[in-house]
Amino acid sequence: MNILPIFALVLAPNPPVPINAAQMQDIGCVAVIGIAAHEQRSKQGALSNYPNLGEDGKRWAGIVGDRIMVATGQPREVVALAIQAAVQAEQQKAAASQEASTGFQERLTKCVGAMNANLGAIDMAEGAEESVQAK
Repeated sequence: MNILPIFALVLAPNPPVPINAAQMQDIGCVAVIGIAAHEQRSKQGALSNYPNLGEDGKRWAGIVGDRIMVATGQPREVVALAIQAAVQAEQQKAAASQEASTGFQERLTKCVGAMNANLGAIDMAEGAEESVQAK
């Protein structure tokens, strides 16, 4: 009996799994925040009631992307394509309807809240970890 193939199966990396609905929702939020940050930089639109989303949005996009890659086994390029597709979908919604602006604002408010909560939890965890290491 040849045991080598059994060990090969055990040691083989897990195949990638599809991106699930919750992860796609996070990707959609990354897209919405990215569009808003771009509009803020180029002074388009009426997004002055939001803080500058560029820095936190970029940080959160990296965290979301890494989290999805780890959870699914999908390569960076697949996650990047999913984000790009979400951006294009948001842009198509905006081009299709004047009422899309209201929907975009609602999604942006929801996504900024999710981003801030996520980044706040990460910052607290990192602060606690630094505190423990300093002792």
